[in-house]
Amino acid sequence: TGGGGHDTYLYRAGNVGKDTIADFTLGAAATANTDKLNLADLLEGYSTANIADFVRIAANGTTGVSVQVDFNGKADGSAFTPYMQVDLTGVTLASAATAYGTAVADLDALRAAMMTNGQLILA
Repeated sequence: TGGGGHDTYLYRAGNVGKDTIADFTLGAAATANTDKLNLADLLEGYSTANIADFVRIAANGTTGVSVQVDFNGKADGSAFTPYMQVDLTGVTLASAATAYGTAVADLDALRAAMMTNGQLILA
């Protein structure tokens, strides 16, 4: 947990495995207590054109989402293989719609909203 205020969770090259952030707060950057997830150092060869090869968001039951990272996308010739996973407890499509003030249709839209609002940093 990061506690109150703006927190940045920074992952470096070589991080693998699974983490849980129990208090990740969504919202526009100016909103109090919003957090950031910085994965830029994990990614090799990333571009926005192939984002789904590198970072995906999946439902984690009904209690949150999992941000899954394949550090080199499909460069090694394999399908998407998540080497790092960060579970965001309490982050759902409904909570995202409330935080961003607009409907969030699916998990790809959640990823896009997080990037647009500076909460998911990939480059």
